[in-house]
Amino acid sequence: MNSTFDAPASSTKPALAATCVKSGLRGAAYCFALSRGAARRSAEGRRYRCGRCSDDGAQHSETHTGGDSRWMTSPALLSRQTEAVAERLSSKRVKVLTVSDGVVAGTRTDASGPLLAEYFSEAGWEVVGAEVVADGVESVSEALRQMCDGHTGLVVTTGGTGFGPRDLTPEATLSILEREAPGLAEAMRLVNPLGRLSRGRAGTLGTALVLNTPGSSKGCIECVDAVIDVLGHAVSLMAGDEPH
Repeated sequence: MNSTFDAPASSTKPALAATCVKSGLRGAAYCFALSRGAARRSAEGRRYRCGRCSDDGAQHSETHTGGDSRWMTSPALLSRQTEAVAERLSSKRVKVLTVSDGVVAGTRTDASGPLLAEYFSEAGWEVVGAEVVADGVESVSEALRQMCDGHTGLVVTTGGTGFGPRDLTPEATLSILEREAPGLAEAMRLVNPLGRLSRGRAGTLGTALVLNTPGSSKGCIECVDAVIDVLGHAVSLMAGDEPH
């Protein structure tokens, strides 16, 4: 649902800087909802709520100062708005899973995992976990289940997406996904001609969005960069932060 619209010129109430934490209406849109009678007074008689939500005046309100045309945002509402923003930002969390027999055995250095963590940090995401696991369906699927459990955000794997006999990350991922997100996987493959050799999957488990990326340092960053602009929106929808 797109809740952004402008108040008409005839509206006598000024645009509000506040946001309805329930319906998502904000600024002039929220003011317009009030001016069209879409708001109701609470038992206090001076506190209003947006008619598109079910909160009562004590939970979400604007205080109208008697005899004054200004609308004042209550401290309690500001506090709730801050909490709502923090909740939305908290969904921009990511965990990185490196899939490599060599890294587990100590014969290879994990280059792609730290690069992904650095990339997401610079993009404004909070890296809340990083693990390394051996190739194989059972090892990778178990690691993914544990990383997705109770997690709202991304889980990005690197490695095991090719045609080698131990490249089984896509099979492991598919075994735990509840819903696939083929558009993301296809977009990541299109970023490079060698993407045609990637069998990576993308999809959701609970409130976690899982992405498979290649094991190469260049390839994993290229793939994530191809979809980074929509990942925040996808996770917010899964978490219920945004109306649609």
